[in-house]
Amino acid sequence: MQLLVYIVLFFSHFKIRSSLAVDPVDNVVQLNMAHDSAAYIFTQSPEADQAASDYIRQEWAHRTDLLEIWDQADMRVEQHSKVPLGLRKEHIMAIYAYTQESALYKEFNAATRQYGTNDTIYQQKFHFKCFHYLLSIALDKLKRKPHKTFRGVHIELEASKGDFIRLGQFTSTSLDRSVAMGFMARDSHRNTLLEIDTKLGVPISRFAVTRSEYEVLIPPFEVFEVIHEPNFGVNEENSWVIIQLVAKGCRGIRVSVDTSNGSFRVKRAKEGISEHCASLDTDNCCTANKKDIESCSVTNIS
Repeated sequence: MQLLVYIVLFFSHFKIRSSLAVDPVDNVVQLNMAHDSAAYIFTQSPEADQAASDYIRQEWAHRTDLLEIWDQADMRVEQHSKVPLGLRKEHIMAIYAYTQESALYKEFNAATRQYGTNDTIYQQKFHFKCFHYLLSIALDKLKRKPHKTFRGVHIELEASKGDFIRLGQFTSTSLDRSVAMGFMARDSHRNTLLEIDTKLGVPISRFAVTRSEYEVLIPPFEVFEVIHEPNFGVNEENSWVIIQLVAKGCRGIRVSVDTSNGSFRVKRAKEGISEHCASLDTDNCCTANKKDIESCSVTNIS
């Protein structure tokens, strides 16, 4: 457990926000399905929008650093961003706040990776509930289409052909291979380049702090298959493992927001239907029914 915490902290030093589903094995990080991830699928409602927008300041009342980031996002969106139809200003603020180089994305990613085991753990330990909702709805509503993206990290990742994985948190990637490679360490052979074909990733550069990174943000519930055995790249400065991931579906937990009595409480759907799993043969994998879930389990996405 201590080694896993170390790896999470280690990843946090890199600007392309690390949100990998991992198991540490002999100093090599094994990609997996991130079973503890808060890979939640929220449903938007006017009541939840309003509650999240109001309650976020209460949730962060003892974190002046996070409130400062939120205020900066507010000013930025007011001055520079047009809010897309179907969203509120606060949804776009969540994207801008996430892309700031700050404690917010680091702690949020760590919490998303660890605290999705059940409602009690999420309620007690996940201190980004309103932010989680706002960012999730923003990505769900913004236009998306298939993209080829890249992510470079200064650590050796491991996976085998045929493995199904989730990245487990909100994962920043780039449309530009050279941008992603710029985040790998020089004079090192312990780098990994992920080449990702995503269908749920959303281009967010127009709402990001740094627009030149051509950022695409992938939600934690997208499922990928490793389509080839990893190979290697090398240049005069460093070397790296190349892992190719192709979108195969999504697997997440359907949740609702309870706004009664001025609260903001996230609850899983009723037992038996909360686990959501679907292929990406439809336009929106987040509209699955029971048959979709059964077919997903047959394809061994587990």
